[in-house]
Amino acid sequence: MNDLKFACRQLLKHRGFTAIAIFTLALGIGANTAIFSVVEAVLLRPLPYPDGDKLVMIWQREASEDHSNNFLNYRDWQAQSTSFTELSIYRRDSFSLSRDGAPESLTGALASANFFSAAGIPPLLGRTFNADEDSPGGARVVVLGHALWQRRYGGDPQIMGRTLILNAIPHTVIGVMPAVMGLPRAAELWVPMGPYTTNATWQDRGNNPGLYCLGRIKPGTTIEQARVEMFGISERLGAQYPREIGRTRTVVTPLLDTSVGTYRAGLWTLVGAAALTLAIACANVAGLQLARGVT
Repeated sequence: MNDLKFACRQLLKHRGFTAIAIFTLALGIGANTAIFSVVEAVLLRPLPYPDGDKLVMIWQREASEDHSNNFLNYRDWQAQSTSFTELSIYRRDSFSLSRDGAPESLTGALASANFFSAAGIPPLLGRTFNADEDSPGGARVVVLGHALWQRRYGGDPQIMGRTLILNAIPHTVIGVMPAVMGLPRAAELWVPMGPYTTNATWQDRGNNPGLYCLGRIKPGTTIEQARVEMFGISERLGAQYPREIGRTRTVVTPLLDTSVGTYRAGLWTLVGAAALTLAIACANVAGLQLARGVT
């Protein structure tokens, strides 16, 4: 305690030195705290889904470029693969909401019936759509995102069964998802994909209508095993449909890598820069201490 009191008296006696030292250390520590907070949230924290390390995205790759999937190929993947408990598909889309207030343009998604079970997120209220609704001619239903439910409907727990007009078509609300459901990013609602699949372009194996495939790997199966299986399936489909598929092959990527792949190197570079900043700050304070000691 005597040493602590003496140190405090010395710091108060040399207030200019103390202020500069505190500011220098605060700058280094603050930069490191800010950067590490970002890295921890983006790279280190697990995905907000049960067993998030089992979630993968499946792409079609041609000439070293990954792109969205074909609907008929997806159906073949679903029928022939054994590495997944769920193999779902979705497409980001926009919707015009024209009931219960002013007309509004919303970001949403078309999704297969097993999309939510693949993500592993149960609804907060109600239910998600079933296989009958996710089929040509199925009932028009909608699942709301948590943000839209709160913002537009005030978190009304009696929202179930209400009719919304989306793109001039009546849809019945059957469920509300919790806030952690973030697939695709910024989606505010989800509707079944089935009624849209009768479009001629969806039945063309050479057309890719912006579909993304989300899979959940079976327990005991590795991502590498899933990659080998999906590559084999794409090889067979390529031989069966050479004109439509050609040399297009299938790639399996962990969901986390898909989400942060383009930012990973930049974030780790920022971590290194922040650590260097802290080292420089410590060296500066050490130099100040030395100069003060000499004085």
